[in-house]
Amino acid sequence: EVEDKLSFIRKGEEAYAQALELVTRIDDEEEDKLFLLAATGTDLGINLLSQARTIAVALGDGSGGVAKTAIVDLAAESDRVKDLILRSINAFSQAIDHSPNDAGAWCGLGSALIFVDPLLSQHAFCRALQIDKSIAE
Repeated sequence: EVEDKLSFIRKGEEAYAQALELVTRIDDEEEDKLFLLAATGTDLGINLLSQARTIAVALGDGSGGVAKTAIVDLAAESDRVKDLILRSINAFSQAIDHSPNDAGAWCGLGSALIFVDPLLSQHAFCRALQIDKSIAE
């Protein structure tokens, strides 16, 4: 069942990776190119983080219930979870490189960083709020 969920989510990862490849081919003069790179990178980051979360739940993360272990610990113990989290951080960081004022990308970065660097995660969340106060809702 978990592998079926992951298989479904990975299809999204493949689609976002293809979209990202297509967007990189757009002429640099196109005014929407940076926005599209940021949006696609953010979507890819969310997808990768969703995969990590799905695996973490299967391995025993008890968010919303009795915790057997925390996803933070799973990130340290599971190479698969750690890899997905680091890849999501990279995707969000690249999105921010393309559009530094994208609050969603900063929020996504904070959501991924919380598992490896809580202080830096807090900075990313604060930056998202500086850009768009409504994101707190």
